[in-house]
Amino acid sequence: MVTLRQDSRGNYFSRKRLPDDVREEYGRRHNARYEAKFFARTSLGKQIAQERFHLWATEVDQRIEAIRKAQRGEGMDLDREQAVALASDWTLWPLNCCRLSEVATWAAAGDAAKSSAEINKTFANCAILSGRSQ
Repeated sequence: MVTLRQDSRGNYFSRKRLPDDVREEYGRRHNARYEAKFFARTSLGKQIAQERFHLWATEVDQRIEAIRKAQRGEGMDLDREQAVALASDWTLWPLNCCRLSEVATWAAAGDAAKSSAEINKTFANCAILSGRSQ
């Protein structure tokens, strides 16, 4: 178990040794090959330092578990923030896959309103062009 400690200057710190089975991948993703380190200045106060420490410890544990699941070929659990970010990416992918000429055509249309059928047709064309058709 990881604990929060204070150094001689009153700063808060902690270190967590990384398990051997995830060490290399964790280092590649997060630039820490042997241990994860936490640091908080004294000026934050003990309560805020403890809160940040617990968030850090949870994040490190989640990263380790995600790497292990990836090694086993299992899916990844998402928290609410990650799920919202992923959903917004899925919502915006049609705009990201369209060719620049199509986006320019849309911009040139200006205030002329397109019907939802025309927009859906354009998105479908983008999906076909990018190889993302269903």
